[in-house]
Amino acid sequence: MLIGDLMTDSGVQFGTSGARGRVADMTDAVCYAYTRGFLQHLAESGQTRPGAPVAIAGDLRPSTPRIMNACAAAVADLGARVINCGFVPSPAVAAYGLARGIPSIMVTGSHIPDDRNGIKFNGPTGEILKEDEAAIRCQPVVSLSEVLAPAALPPAEAGAASAYVSRYLAFFPVGALAGCRVGLYEHSSVARELLHEVRQISQEEMAARFGRTQSAISQIEKRGDLLLSTLTQYIETTDGERMNFTVQFPESKVQVVPF
Repeated sequence: MLIGDLMTDSGVQFGTSGARGRVADMTDAVCYAYTRGFLQHLAESGQTRPGAPVAIAGDLRPSTPRIMNACAAAVADLGARVINCGFVPSPAVAAYGLARGIPSIMVTGSHIPDDRNGIKFNGPTGEILKEDEAAIRCQPVVSLSEVLAPAALPPAEAGAASAYVSRYLAFFPVGALAGCRVGLYEHSSVARELLHEVRQISQEEMAARFGRTQSAISQIEKRGDLLLSTLTQYIETTDGERMNFTVQFPESKVQVVPF
């Protein structure tokens, strides 16, 4: 039996960068077989060496931890080390794998309903392409009767999450959102905790420059009646060169530059 046959039988088909289907159809055996077929293809095509570490991450769907375990079992059975990146966004685990030249797997259904899920496969140089999918379909399926219960994932490592936060902080200058009220609609986003962390660290950096506590910075950013001296210092802390404002009279405008 080939992976292509299993896809027909299970209904779990290739979608965007991997396999998607109903949670009820994405059994441990199916997820194990797809992951093993993916890794066997990478090894046979010379895209990775046998036994290379594999990074695995997932989203917050209830079915995700089970599927991550099934994927981890396939990785371990091929003699490779599993790197558990925890619950992070797809770009976080993909970038983690790219930076290290290793395959990565993301268990996520993206925007589809909760009764479905998916597995995104990334090679050492990026997400799999259509030619990779065709080759994976031709991989033999390990007899489902021989698949053992999935081994537990190792403890999550913080590397992928830390790098994700660091990229945000490196891209946006300190104080980039100064004076803005930011609404964070969390819903089911796997990035929700990390975005809070980005916000928290940004305020801590401001506090260090400003000579205040993080809570004081938070209060300053929430207020609408700041002292002019406080506002001037805040702007200078965010690398602003100077502050000025314009007073509008009935027939003229006057530009005011604080001392």
